[in-house]
Amino acid sequence: MRHAIVVGLFLLSGVAAASERSAQLKPYIGLTMADFLRTTRIEPSDSYDTPRGRMFLIEGPDAAITVSPGVVVQGGCRIFIETVAIGTRSAADNWRITGITANNRC
Repeated sequence: MRHAIVVGLFLLSGVAAASERSAQLKPYIGLTMADFLRTTRIEPSDSYDTPRGRMFLIEGPDAAITVSPGVVVQGGCRIFIETVAIGTRSAADNWRITGITANNRC
């Protein structure tokens, strides 16, 4: 039971860290992916088409954190950038950012 509580608290702290990261990334909403790439120097690791546009995925390194003796929690940062096309769908300056969500500890 004690381990479950510790793991739960760790996961909640990850949510708090992710929501803080999401808040820090909010100023990029409305800019293009080209602006985001130029400013942050962070390259998406993947992208896929969505009904509204394209989702870009940024994956950070996985981290193993010991939350108590013998209990290790594995997780990594994932940032999802929602975009819509504002021109041809080929270049980064043609994707306008409409939402950013960070998951796990970033």
